[in-house]
Amino acid sequence: MESESVMAYRLKAKESVPHGLRRIVREELKDAIRQLSKNSNRDEAIHEARKSIKKVRAALKLVRRELGSTYHQENSRLRDAGHMLSVLRDAGAMITTFDAVRDHDKKHGKGRSEKNMRRILVTRKAQVEREHNLEQLLPRVSESVADARDLSSGWPPRRGGFTAMEKDFEKTFRDGRKAMAKLQKDRRPELFHELRKRVKDHWYHVRLLENLWDEMMIGYEKTLKDLESRLGDDHNLVLLHDLVAAEPERYGKPSDIRSLYDKIASYQKEVRREALDLAKRIYSERPRKLVKRFRALWTVWHKSHS
Repeated sequence: MESESVMAYRLKAKESVPHGLRRIVREELKDAIRQLSKNSNRDEAIHEARKSIKKVRAALKLVRRELGSTYHQENSRLRDAGHMLSVLRDAGAMITTFDAVRDHDKKHGKGRSEKNMRRILVTRKAQVEREHNLEQLLPRVSESVADARDLSSGWPPRRGGFTAMEKDFEKTFRDGRKAMAKLQKDRRPELFHELRKRVKDHWYHVRLLENLWDEMMIGYEKTLKDLESRLGDDHNLVLLHDLVAAEPERYGKPSDIRSLYDKIASYQKEVRREALDLAKRIYSERPRKLVKRFRALWTVWHKSHS
């Protein structure tokens, strides 16, 4: 079941764009603060808090021209808050990614060397949490998020309707096309990650406009979700490889490390193939045509509620 925060992440017909975005921002930041104050299931709480922060940053990006200098100030504040949580998230993600790599390999069972690697990753996660003093870090992040929430009631934009979002909606999609074009020429990991960030922004923008959707848009959103997920898997595989490569002797014998690298490469090849196929479907559309389609959906939606 979706949380109230997730259910609220969309504009409503009976509210202006400025009012709707301020409502969404306040609700998401409130949920992030609530998650960070939890004393149980910290991994899930950190994940949900980071997700809320990313959703707010995407919402602000949708009207960054309207926000002006406020956008840069608040985006930097929330980006820094999210980064403080990233190291904790990554430590946990390495365990689930290792499990995914191991499960993807159908040729070999779960041997002693793999169990030992996983045990080291679990130990490392606990070490990272101690080093970053979880009991002090989470309240500090929460305080930064609360500052952003307190200031959000005074945020622009001032214009209403699809006009307030149109140019930044198009820019975000256009940036994704540019990232995709670079990736078709150069398959460096950082370019896959750059595409992921642009896809995530566009996916969140589409979700904000969820009440406009027709049946075609439901499929479009699912494709975006699947694409973001595949690109996220790729990023985690890169992080796992780099983590082990930095201290290979910590994780096992050279033969065990080579075997792990081969498994990561095999899984990554499949993930990237699926991601590129999905990205080609999304970014085959011209930005102006996409905007025109959403503007038409917006007009029909508002006429039906007038």
